[in-house]
Amino acid sequence: MNTIISRSMVKRLAGLELNELLYTTILPLDLFQGARITSSGTPIYDINGEVLFYRVPVRKGRRLIAYADIAINSNLGTPILSVNFGFDWNDRTILKEATTVARKEKKGIQFNKVRYVAYSYPKIAVQFLRNNNEVLMLELNTWKTVPKKRERKPEEPPSNFERWSLIEELPLKRKQSNIRQFEEKIKKWDELCPSIRPPKKFKPEILRVKEFGQLVKDLEVVPRVITRELHYSQENADHHPCYELRGQLTSV
Repeated sequence: MNTIISRSMVKRLAGLELNELLYTTILPLDLFQGARITSSGTPIYDINGEVLFYRVPVRKGRRLIAYADIAINSNLGTPILSVNFGFDWNDRTILKEATTVARKEKKGIQFNKVRYVAYSYPKIAVQFLRNNNEVLMLELNTWKTVPKKRERKPEEPPSNFERWSLIEELPLKRKQSNIRQFEEKIKKWDELCPSIRPPKKFKPEILRVKEFGQLVKDLEVVPRVITRELHYSQENADHHPCYELRGQLTSV
């Protein structure tokens, strides 16, 4: 059964996951120590209408230093999908630009709802809806109109510029495995840091190595650093790992 985390729990979950990454030296200490999770951020939807994750801002003082993508849908297998720093994500600015492009692209367009959709994960689009029906979907940054969903053979992979549902594309066994892993991680956090009567000395929304270390001192947590060398080219076949390094720039 798919477990869905409520929006009110996103800040706490983001803090726990980021504290763990900081404690295990995956996140740089000088940048993230003392940072805070100040809000649950922006919901990102699957094209089937389910919320996949929230893009959560990480701040240090008044400065925005990063965003973390925190999954609330257990089909994704892990609560934390990525941590991105070095690029800006301003909701109001993006939606204002998207709306301007939409009115030029489709004269007389009428809509009463706008949301972000992972139309081809990890690529994101802005979806315009009227009475919950899509009237237009524009790819983020390129502002190209995302084509309607087409019928594909089961063995046929999606093209470079095509909408598809991440949840629907996951094989059943992978979903079952992902749900188990997700629930195990949530259970671990509930045991260590219950939402009701949490540890007094630890506030999960604040990133602090010492306090988190005291929380997990009885666990076997192994610090680790993973390094991967990326080779850029114009070949589509080996281009996907680049998404881990930079923001979405093209439809490839």
